[in-house]
Amino acid sequence: ADAPCAYARQCVVVAAAALVAAGHLYQPPAIMVSIGILSLLKGWFFMATGRYWALVIAHALYDSVQIVAAVVAIRGGM
Repeated sequence: ADAPCAYARQCVVVAAAALVAAGHLYQPPAIMVSIGILSLLKGWFFMATGRYWALVIAHALYDSVQIVAAVVAIRGGM
């Protein structure tokens, strides 16, 4: 039987990235788009390497930087 998508893995990566981006609808559109792009890159990285923990660490570092930046912004800079 013909698959509905000739590139099933790529379709899954794009769909997952779209869902992750949609999960950030509460944020400004530019942030939502950047999160979607990051999700695509992470999905393609996983498909190419199979390395899951590298992505977990990268996500934790990214979130940590965002939290520190938010705290610094709230406190009015350094």
